[in-house]
Amino acid sequence: MEQTKLTVEEEPSLVSRVYLDLCEARGWWNVTIHNQADQSFISGHPNRHEPRQLVLPISSHQMVSPMQFQHYIHTIKLEDYKTEGLTLAICEPDTTTVYYKISDGLVQPESPEITDVKKCERYQIFQKRKADLDTSVQAYTNRLKRKQEEG
Repeated sequence: MEQTKLTVEEEPSLVSRVYLDLCEARGWWNVTIHNQADQSFISGHPNRHEPRQLVLPISSHQMVSPMQFQHYIHTIKLEDYKTEGLTLAICEPDTTTVYYKISDGLVQPESPEITDVKKCERYQIFQKRKADLDTSVQAYTNRLKRKQEEG
């Protein structure tokens, strides 16, 4: 397998694209770019209640071996912070980004009860947002009708 390394011009662009995707599209909190061991990576919280995660941006044309994954997991760290793995942000030239969580060894899955609770919470959040959107649309529609009646 041939391994390629990002050029000096490619890496900042890749890191900034992932940074913007995490901040703007995915709504992460406290997102920070780090440079360590000749490798740039990003840390942040997916939401207010989840722990900090480490994200390594790589290009889709970059060949990465399992040995390199192990190297990344063991070398990309933050002081006073323990993580069980790393999230790869695999970027296409058209700005499509896919995220994969990798870990050192096997990670026990969550129990079905916890998974069900999380599904219910996500559904409740979705329903609340939908209701808020419906309320906003209705209020806007009513304002438009009042303006048309006045004018």
